[in-house]
Amino acid sequence: MLSEQWDLGVIGGGAGGVAAAVRARQLGARVILFEGGHLGGVCMNRGCIPTQSLMETARLYRTLSRAEQLGLKVSGLA
Repeated sequence: MLSEQWDLGVIGGGAGGVAAAVRARQLGARVILFEGGHLGGVCMNRGCIPTQSLMETARLYRTLSRAEQLGLKVSGLA
């Protein structure tokens, strides 16, 4: 078994864990990061960011669907 030495072990590859690991590496630390799923965590992959994108798309659709009230003609909305 190979043995390695690390200056920092980060548990969790969510937004905070990845940021900590990257910054420590930038400062010259030998870093190991443990993540059981996908890097980025829930917020990046299933939570905050995808949800915000969907909400913004819904807002844009609502605005465009009301364009006629402002005297604008919009076509092609599903």
